[in-house]
Amino acid sequence: MSGLKNTEGEEREKKLEKCATENKKRTEKICLIVSGGTIDEKVLKRAIEDGYDLLIAADSGLDALTCVGIVPDVICGDFDSAKTPLSENAHKSKIYRFNPEKDYTDTELAVNLAMEYGYRSIRLLGATGTRHDHFLGNIAVMAGALNKGCRIIIEDGHNRIRMINKNE
Repeated sequence: MSGLKNTEGEEREKKLEKCATENKKRTEKICLIVSGGTIDEKVLKRAIEDGYDLLIAADSGLDALTCVGIVPDVICGDFDSAKTPLSENAHKSKIYRFNPEKDYTDTELAVNLAMEYGYRSIRLLGATGTRHDHFLGNIAVMAGALNKGCRIIIEDGHNRIRMINKNE
């Protein structure tokens, strides 16, 4: 996946590559992904306070983070729904821009990026909401990630959803 270069691009890339190398050895690292669905601000603030090792905004998940004053490490998507201008984060975040005509959702791209960086534990916010097709798609993303050894917990204001394999 090719990202846009920014003023601190090389430094950011080195940090992300180091994370990928370290996280292949340690599975306890957590990636927090904020997607574009309905996000409960209390849940978002709790997830930030709980801590994370890598923060990814998937498309309009950037808007939720901007509202609470948080800059993500990585921003990805086709940016068809984000209202926050990417230029506000271009010097602080690694940006992956994708063609709107793609075979993956922005959330799935974010999960794939997290796994490429070596993360096997993902906390996913904004994966539920009013779009049942997106929610079901995110459940499928959970299953695909679990088959690759990655656990995802989807959280919103009313639910914590996780999937287990038959050996647990």
